Amino acid sequence: MRARTVNGMLAFWLFLSTFMWTHARFQLENNWLVAVAVMFLAMAGISGVARARFAAAGLGAWLAAVSLMTMMTSTVQLTAIHDLVVGIGIACFGLLRDIGRPDSYAELEPGPSTIGYTAGDDIELRHRPA
Repeated sequence: MRARTVNGMLAFWLFLSTFMWTHARFQLENNWLVAVAVMFLAMAGISGVARARFAAAGLGAWLAAVSLMTMMTSTVQLTAIHDLVVGIGIACFGLLRDIGRPDSYAELEPGPSTIGYTAGDDIELRHRPA
């Protein structure tokens, strides 16, 4: 869940930065569309959609690839570098698994804080010697 939150913050920053300084027309449209889509996917990932992170990683890779292409042709070089860094960040955090959700993967053994635990399960208690 933490990686989805960081992706949401990166998407919010990308959306804000779109209107803070000069962008070429294509960069402007691409950035705000990618930002809105990544924000939607981050919220979907937080709410439990398991595969939303891969779509966000794909959008981050798209943003990085487009910024590499526009870096060579556009007159706005710093914007392209900014988009490259943000796109790599979105792609990397999109590939991270959910660390903070006890029900995200079945690597955890069933217990009181994981899925698979029911009230009738036996719990082994360990007593400390007094």
